[in-house]
Amino acid sequence: MTKYIGIDIGASFVKGALFDLERGTISNITKYVSPTNQIIHKFKNPRFEVDGNLYLKQVKKILNLLLKSKHGVAGIVLSSQMHGCIVIDNDKKPMTPFIGWQDERALDIGLHGDSYLDVMNKILPKKFINKTGVMLRPGLMSVSLFWLKQQGFFKKNINKDVKSLFLGDFIALSLTKGDCAVESTQACGSGLFDVQKKVWHQGILNLLGLDQRILPTIVPTGTPIGYLSFQKSRVPIYVSVGDLQVAVLGSLVSASATSDLSINIGTGSQVSVVCDRFSIGNHDLRSFFDDKLLKTVAFLPAGRALNVIVQFVERLLFQTTKNKKSIDVWEFITNAISKKDNANNIQCSISFFKNNATTSSVGSILGITEGNLTIENIFF
Repeated sequence: MTKYIGIDIGASFVKGALFDLERGTISNITKYVSPTNQIIHKFKNPRFEVDGNLYLKQVKKILNLLLKSKHGVAGIVLSSQMHGCIVIDNDKKPMTPFIGWQDERALDIGLHGDSYLDVMNKILPKKFINKTGVMLRPGLMSVSLFWLKQQGFFKKNINKDVKSLFLGDFIALSLTKGDCAVESTQACGSGLFDVQKKVWHQGILNLLGLDQRILPTIVPTGTPIGYLSFQKSRVPIYVSVGDLQVAVLGSLVSASATSDLSINIGTGSQVSVVCDRFSIGNHDLRSFFDDKLLKTVAFLPAGRALNVIVQFVERLLFQTTKNKKSIDVWEFITNAISKKDNANNIQCSISFFKNNATTSSVGSILGITEGNLTIENIFF
């Protein structure tokens, strides 16, 4: 059999399809909106928490559809949004929600008047951070685990065999009751992984006071986590891979003889290029397939930033009128700008969060006059 189910657990959608490697076709494409509407704004720095079992339900729905499509399936491959984490107990049950890459609790003021992120930057030598290939930022597994440690989470659960997993590996584990494992394209987004040596960075763990036993075992890409029983067969589910790397792989730039750029636009966006050697610069350096690396400028404003404006429009529509009828705001906006050819001098910066491209963490709407402040002009 050469048919595989591929599922991507994204920040906006959970998507699945059937891949026929022999024929080179993709079919039975299906998707559901991700359960990501639980950004908690009651704090100064928003929390991003989602019940991991809600993602699991979406994946199960897709699997039920694709496994019942009467196609023999050789295996199930998962990719998932990177960086965040979910902590489980020794019964493989969630002890925390999924704390996603959009979470900003590390910017809270905690120790000695510094934010948790500032404390980490003081604790960790730059040479250690460089080895991980990722710049310290809120939402990384390392940052969220440090925050949990400072809240006494691990001390309270000292007698429990807790593990911190990436979202895709939590899903694979939950479906199979298999092993707590991770491969390099996911591990490299943690802030705890030595990209050159492909091991957990013990020096960083020691300085942050984190026990390596809370981390999953690093295994080669393509390792089965466990097996999903379906009818009379057992279908392997493989260790999950990073969604960024899969997007670049699918673009085929890595198969090119030239150094082509991959521009990936989604909830968050990245510009990437495949390379062979480790290098330090104003970019991330992620593990890629076939022992290659990926230079990446990540966390660029895209759908995540546009959602800020969409949510503002939704509040205007739903809070200032008695009409609670559901309106597709994206469709409303698309129709509104479809015949426009300029923004009537409105200028928008959507750098609502800190990013490598602008180094800004605040956005703006400029050029407002008496007649041009419209939704159409802002979105155009």
